[in-house]
Amino acid sequence: NPTPADFQPLHWPSATETSRPYMNIDLDMQVKKSPFRHRMAFWNLFWHSYTKNNFLLN
Repeated sequence: NPTPADFQPLHWPSATETSRPYMNIDLDMQVKKSPFRHRMAFWNLFWHSYTKNNFLLN
């Protein structure tokens, strides 16, 4: 549990293979999901598009 202490009102859940929560440190701290979601969406699209035909794997 990466939550630092009782004085912090948020609970920071642990990361798993399917979930990668992160702490957004700002005036109001928040636990959010999927850091760099837009960047990862590009790479996921690229990976799925080109590996479907094994273009990059051969």
